[in-house]
Amino acid sequence: EAARKKAAEEEEAARQKAAEEKDRELEVVRAENLRLVEAAAKVAKLERVNAELLGANRELEHELERLAAELEERDAQAEDFDRGTTKILHLVRGPDGQLATGGSTARVAATLCGATTEQQQTLAALRAENAALREELQRGPAPTRAAAAAGDLERRQAERQLDRFKKATRKYVQDFREGIHGLLGWKVEM
Repeated sequence: EAARKKAAEEEEAARQKAAEEKDRELEVVRAENLRLVEAAAKVAKLERVNAELLGANRELEHELERLAAELEERDAQAEDFDRGTTKILHLVRGPDGQLATGGSTARVAATLCGATTEQQQTLAALRAENAALREELQRGPAPTRAAAAAGDLERRQAERQLDRFKKATRKYVQDFREGIHGLLGWKVEM
């Protein structure tokens, strides 16, 4: 009887030990299950956020495309000419020989600095020729009185003709400015 009792106690202890081990395994499985549920909830939340961000990204891409098209359209309207075939002239001096409005000698120098090598060589050659002609004029024979009077008359006639030309040019420039302003609404400064 003592052996049976001892065997029953051992059997009971083994069952209890097995039950405790099963309880521990059950706790581990429950903890793992809880972690999986939390991870699934995080995944679902991240998928929702990802879907929202993808939608916002698509909207922004469409907005970017629309703005780019609008910008191209605005540029096309602003530039109604082909830059490859159209030359834009910036007048440094007006018809009267004075610097244009807003002009300065610095701007003239900047314009000349932007000239090509060929243009600079041409300019240097013209300056040299101009200096040679001035020297020749200074060394030339003294004009006679009749030649001086004729030269004076020609000079006065040339000045009158130049004055008439300047007045006519001013008139045409003013008409041009008014026409451009009337047609396009632009104010032209030369």
